[in-house]
Amino acid sequence: MTAPIFRRPLFMWPVCGVLSAALLALAFPKASLWPLAFFASAPLFAILHDRPGHLRAFAIGTLYGACHFLFLAYWLGTALLVHYGKSPAVSALFLALGGALPHALLFGVFFLCARALFHPGLFFNLLVLPSLWILTEYTKEAVPFLIPWGHLGYAVLPFTFLAQAADLCGVYGLSFIAALLSGASALVLKQWPRMDRTRRAAAVLSAVLAVLPLALYGAFRIDTVREEAARAVRGPRGVSVAVVQADERLEDRWSGMGFSNRMRAHLAMSRTDPGPGGSVIVWAETVLNQPGELTAPFFAGLARELGPKSLLVAGGVRKDANGGIYNTAYALTGQGELFRHDKHILLPYSERPVLVDFLGEYASAPDEFLPGPPSKAVRTPQGVLGLSICFEVLYPGIARRAARQGADFLVNISNDSWFGDSSMPYTHLLSARARAIETRRFLLRASNSGVSAIVSPAGEVLAQTMLFTKATARGTAGPLSGPTFYTLHGDWILLFAALAVMARLALLVLAGK
Repeated sequence: MTAPIFRRPLFMWPVCGVLSAALLALAFPKASLWPLAFFASAPLFAILHDRPGHLRAFAIGTLYGACHFLFLAYWLGTALLVHYGKSPAVSALFLALGGALPHALLFGVFFLCARALFHPGLFFNLLVLPSLWILTEYTKEAVPFLIPWGHLGYAVLPFTFLAQAADLCGVYGLSFIAALLSGASALVLKQWPRMDRTRRAAAVLSAVLAVLPLALYGAFRIDTVREEAARAVRGPRGVSVAVVQADERLEDRWSGMGFSNRMRAHLAMSRTDPGPGGSVIVWAETVLNQPGELTAPFFAGLARELGPKSLLVAGGVRKDANGGIYNTAYALTGQGELFRHDKHILLPYSERPVLVDFLGEYASAPDEFLPGPPSKAVRTPQGVLGLSICFEVLYPGIARRAARQGADFLVNISNDSWFGDSSMPYTHLLSARARAIETRRFLLRASNSGVSAIVSPAGEVLAQTMLFTKATARGTAGPLSGPTFYTLHGDWILLFAALAVMARLALLVLAGK
């Protein structure tokens, strides 16, 4: 008797791929059903136990990858349709070719490799498969036209105790744990009837032992971090913080609203009583967007307005002597000293073209920037700053490098207005929280329309604004400079993952397969 169509692999395999992508999207904001992240990949991984052919495995992976992108990056449609004025057809073409296709190919290769290395045992499902997963995630960081967002590790950050393990293994370590639990779930789901008691116990115990020690570590570590942060705030170098969210409309920012009006509005929202170590004020990305106005007298006047114990970090647009344009973060002390960080990692398509200049100009905003050199920590009277602009906060190496250079605070400036009232601003904040935990630093984040926030070294949001409101997130922070294991050793988990995959490959070669 023929099985019903909904029980046939050729029907269920695509369903499982789409289901995994949907579960992962639900784990992220705004749904924020973060426990789903631990099991989101299980339907996809379960397909491996049905031994699909390599071509079908690649097709399933591409379907998952395309859905993975579209379910998480639907907000790109807002930027294309509303702000850039692209037609629905052109917007759909861009989403398909610029985003869905690269992710489809990436995860198609992932699933093809997983099929080639597959074994129904514990070693593959609990070690090799999670290793392949995080190596695939890292590819999005290493390939210039991809962006390292949507990692499993970011989705599980709301599990506060487990998240503290990021100071040991970074966000890729958290992704590894989540993928391991999905691998264990797929193994139990597909192999349970054929497993003896010993193998069943080993599967369950292995999954528990992967999570429990790290969660217990986090439960112990978080109290220590909170105490260290409190001492830093109360100490002689503790600072008051004002993170300004002016909520300027994109059209006004680049065309209608005058530069002097913008300065007055930001200054009015920046008033704060300095702490023992002064005050740190943060304005969002490209607030200082008129290079011709950014003269020495302008910065001197701005320093006088802010007061001698203040430090301002503000995003701006800088033009060099040759006419090159940079997306820049300025740090201005109350004594008039000026430091800058030019954005090093530029956003594909909007800040640098990929093959063709697809998006073009937006009002008078530059459509192409020059990359600055790798960032260096900036020494100011209020402390050493590790600066990042917008999507640079997705790259753990930038914050880690700043911490190794002695950064006391991390500062991220952004403008997420392009994405509307979507999940993206909240997802962006998750990445900032991960950087705070990895380095154990206060992180101050200003976004033009939100979410702006003060994040503790434990990754907890101490103050934040609502989306699309004029508001200032106020609080206190203190300098912390001790290294973490992750700061010292970086993404060692990726080397471990590569070794695990090579070990499985070596076993296959020795077995003559």
